[in-house]
Amino acid sequence: MDIWFTLFVAVIALAAAAGFSLVLVGYINALPASVAGGRNWLWAVLVIPSAIVAVPVAIAFILTPFAEVMAPATLARWLAIPALVLHGGALIRFFATHWQGNEKTAKQLGGGLLLLALAVGGLYGAGPMFAERVVANVK
Repeated sequence: MDIWFTLFVAVIALAAAAGFSLVLVGYINALPASVAGGRNWLWAVLVIPSAIVAVPVAIAFILTPFAEVMAPATLARWLAIPALVLHGGALIRFFATHWQGNEKTAKQLGGGLLLLALAVGGLYGAGPMFAERVVANVK
């Protein structure tokens, strides 16, 4: 194992850890602020995305003994995609309209997402090259 592989792993791990931390802190600060923004933001950020997943899954639980329906866990996974897109879009819209009071939180969330994207891009971009070099050195 060479020093470049060790450096690569350290950079990817630090970028991912810092990115996850910033996203977590930014999200924890953003959610209460958006819910406190009024009834419309409460519906846009929490109620509607939750209902997109909860209502069909509850119906699937009720109908499972009587009919051949999709498993509730599989249904929840598929419905989580549009719910998360709607939730994320509502948070971005909230930040766009309330930038003055939430500038720091929006920058934390954006910076964390950027670091995570860099870590994933580096891992999938340069990772296979480093893996081939490590396998070649082992033989």
